[in-house]
Amino acid sequence: MKVELDTATEQLLQEKLKQRLLEVGLLSEIKPPLPPHAIPRDRQPHFVQGNPVSELIIKERR
Repeated sequence: MKVELDTATEQLLQEKLKQRLLEVGLLSEIKPPLPPHAIPRDRQPHFVQGNPVSELIIKERR
């Protein structure tokens, strides 16, 4: 079931999730989001030789 949320509701749910993760110890701190001008735009993917990570995970779980 897919539910469409407005931006304000989605942001509120994300904040509640972060707060809960902090409470149970899965996060050590909640960092504020980067301002738009500080987000790097020139990122390039890093290519790795070998099998895809997804295949490696499946193989190790067997």
